[in-house]
Amino acid sequence: MIKILDIFDRKDKLNLFFLLMLFIISGMIEVLGIASVAPFIALLTNPEYILNNSLYLKIINAFSLTALDATVLMGSLVVILFAISNVVTAYTLWKTVSFTASQQHKISMILMEKYLYQPYDFYINNTSSYISKNILHETGIICDLVILPSLQFLSKCAVVFSI
Repeated sequence: MIKILDIFDRKDKLNLFFLLMLFIISGMIEVLGIASVAPFIALLTNPEYILNNSLYLKIINAFSLTALDATVLMGSLVVILFAISNVVTAYTLWKTVSFTASQQHKISMILMEKYLYQPYDFYINNTSSYISKNILHETGIICDLVILPSLQFLSKCAVVFSI
C-alpha cells in the first residue's frame, strides 16, 4: 500500500483527503437516514406517539399542526433525507471513479514517456502490442483492481464506522 501511495503527487493526496472527507460525510448522512426511519415507523404505528414525545409536541405547537400534518411532515423529511443521502452517495461515487480514471491516465502517460525514451534495441526486442498492452491494459488493471476497490473499501469503512 505504501508503494501505491508513492505514485500520488501532492495534488492527488489532497484529492484523496477530499474523498476521505466525502466518505465520512456520506457515512454520517446515511446514518441520519437510517436513524430517521425508526421514529417515523413508530409514529405511523402509534399516532399517540406524538403526544408522548416532547420534540414532536414542540414542532406541532411551533407550526400549529395537526397530528396528520405532523405525520406527513415527518414522512416528507425522511424521504428528503434519503434523497439527500442518495445524491451525496452518487456524488461521492462519481468523484471516486473520476479520481481513479485520472490516475489511470496519469500512470499511462508516465509509462508512455518511459517507453519513448528507451533505446532502439528495446523496440527491436519488444513488439508494439506488448508495449500497448502495458500502457493500456496493465494500467487499467492497477486502477480497476487496486485503486478503485481500495477507495470503495475506505468508503464502506467510513459508513460502517459511522453506523
